[in-house]
Amino acid sequence: MFYTTKNLILQKIKELLKKDGVFFVGMKEGDSEGYQENPRYPNHRRYISLYEDQEFRGLLEKYFEILHMSRVMIDKDHVYLNYLCKVKY
Repeated sequence: MFYTTKNLILQKIKELLKKDGVFFVGMKEGDSEGYQENPRYPNHRRYISLYEDQEFRGLLEKYFEILHMSRVMIDKDHVYLNYLCKVKY
């Protein structure tokens, strides 16, 4: 179900951008999804989906050309994937 939602979101981003439009997306790397609580915000849960590079790249490349990708490792628990993308026609 989430892949369908994710595809719809990426399709909508593509529709909203101009022909040569670019956008940036960044996320925390991982391979799980579900509700998480942050100790700084008790009693508030967020639903998150974490992706590895290859999996998320596969979703992006359906709609966009990836101009640049970086993987930033702060420490073993904080690794971030960043993509600069251009609309693919």
